[in-house]
Amino acid sequence: AENVTLSVACSPPFFVTPDSIEVAAVFGGSTTPVVIPVVFSANAHHLPTTCKAVVVATYLTADGEPRTSRVDFDLPLGLVCRAIPPVKNADFKVTLDTNKPPVSLPGLFEDVVSSSDGSDMSTQSAPNVLSFQYLSGQDVTILLSKNAGRYRLQSGSFEALWLLAAELCARLKRSLDGVHIMYNEPLPLQEYFDLIDAHFDHRVAMRDLHTQLEERARQFRVVQKRLLVRFKDRNPAPLANLDLLLGGTHDQLMALSNEAEQVQQRLSHLSTNLSCGTQLINLLIALRFELDEENAAALHSYLSATGTDGDDQGWEERTDAALGHVLRHALGKSGKDHAAMAQANTLTLPEDVTKLKKHITVMCDRLSKGGRFKQAGK
Repeated sequence: AENVTLSVACSPPFFVTPDSIEVAAVFGGSTTPVVIPVVFSANAHHLPTTCKAVVVATYLTADGEPRTSRVDFDLPLGLVCRAIPPVKNADFKVTLDTNKPPVSLPGLFEDVVSSSDGSDMSTQSAPNVLSFQYLSGQDVTILLSKNAGRYRLQSGSFEALWLLAAELCARLKRSLDGVHIMYNEPLPLQEYFDLIDAHFDHRVAMRDLHTQLEERARQFRVVQKRLLVRFKDRNPAPLANLDLLLGGTHDQLMALSNEAEQVQQRLSHLSTNLSCGTQLINLLIALRFELDEENAAALHSYLSATGTDGDDQGWEERTDAALGHVLRHALGKSGKDHAAMAQANTLTLPEDVTKLKKHITVMCDRLSKGGRFKQAGK
C-alpha cells in the first residue's frame, strides 16, 4: 500500500494527537509492522457520550486503485473516570437483573480500580459497592446484591448513568457466558423528558436572542447611516441624541452577544446530556422489552442520540418526524392511526415538545404490547 493516510477520530471529551498521519508505504508479510504512536486524552468539559474511536486508512494499491480500511475500537474507561470511595448519592436509580450469580465489582472493573489513586483502599475492600467519578465531576455508584445477580446504578444526575450502565452490561456479557440482562422497573420517561425540556428551552432562548440581535444590528446600521449623513452635510442639523442612541445600541449588541455565547455554551452542554440520556433510555427500552439486535439498532435510528442543532433543524423536530413515521408504519395498528398521524412534519422549531413526548410514550406502549420495528423473517 502506498500513500497511506490515517485519520483518527473520537468523540468529546476525548481528543487525539495527532489526528492525521501520512505514511509513504506499508508492506505486508512477516516483516515488523509499522508502529505509529498517537495519544488519546480527555478533558473535563462534558460527560462522555461514548468511548468508541475510529481509525480510517486511505491508500493506493500496487495498481494505483484507491482503497479505504476502517477499524473501530473502545478507549479505556479509565481515561474519563476513576474509582473513588463509595458515595451515597441516589437521586436517580436504575436496577439491572441478571440470571447469573453476582460478580465482584472491583474484579469486573479491575482496569479502572487499578489505575485510580490507591491512597484510599476503601474502593477495593468492598466487593458489593463501587463508585466512579467522571472528569466532569459527576459520580455514579454501582451496588451489587449479595444474594442475587442484581446491580443498581445510582447517581446525582440521570445522564451520568448511561456510560457506566453500558459498560456494566458489556463487561457482564464478556465475563459471564449466557448471561441475560433484564430491566424490570418502569421506564424513567419523566427524567428523560426533563432533559428534553431543558434542551428545548435553551434552543428557544437561542432563537429569541438571535432575533433580538438582528433587530439591534438593524437599528445600529440605521442610526449609523443617519449620523454619517449629518456629518457629511455642510450645514448639519443637530444630532438630536443620535450619538447617544448609537452608543446605547452598541452596548446592547455587546450584551446580547455575550448572553448568546453563554447560552450557546450551555446548549452544547445540554446537547451532550440529552445524547447520554437518549442512549440510556434506548438501552433500558431494549432490556425492558427484550429487543433483539436488529430491533435495538432500529430503535437507535428512530430515537437517535446523534446530530447537532443547526439554524434550520434541531434534534426535537428530526426525532419527532422519525417517530411519527415509525408509528404510522412499523408500529402502526390500524388505518385510523395512519389517518391521525398522516400530517406532514415540517422540520421547524416547534412551539413545544408535547407531541414529541407523546410519540415517545406511544412508541414505548406499543413495544410493551409486542410491537416491533423489524418482524422476524422480514
